[in-house]
Amino acid sequence: MKSLKVALFLAVCLLLVTALPASAMTTAEEFTGLWNRCAEGIDKMIKSGYVMEHVEFDWLKLNEVYVSTEFLSAGYSFKIVGVGGAGIRDLDIRVYDENNNLVAADTLDDDVPEVDIAPKWTGKFRVEVVVEVLSPGCNPSEDWYFCYIIGSKPF
Repeated sequence: MKSLKVALFLAVCLLLVTALPASAMTTAEEFTGLWNRCAEGIDKMIKSGYVMEHVEFDWLKLNEVYVSTEFLSAGYSFKIVGVGGAGIRDLDIRVYDENNNLVAADTLDDDVPEVDIAPKWTGKFRVEVVVEVLSPGCNPSEDWYFCYIIGSKPF
């Protein structure tokens, strides 16, 4: 049943992504690679007991910061995983609470950042995703796809 729900969720995400402007799209092969890596991350999280709360695909240029506000609840453990698409060598995630305090970050030199958060209170948290380094030969003025996934499970 979980597999069916994940497949349905991913199908809806794909429909949303196909509505993106043509200028933002990478090649189908590049996007398929990102899609597959994201699905692997989702599968791994589900097998670890997480329920998928949010999956988002977007694009950034080098050193741009993508910002999203997420509502996280006390009593739950959250895992946020990013996945860099073709051309992204280093993708980072930082999470701030409503008081602008950094509460979690993965700034390792890789394209799959992962953070764990167990909020002490329920509230809004700011998730920032940034492309720190591109692969050699990639144009820094072009957009590069990434995705991030948020899963939750009760303590």
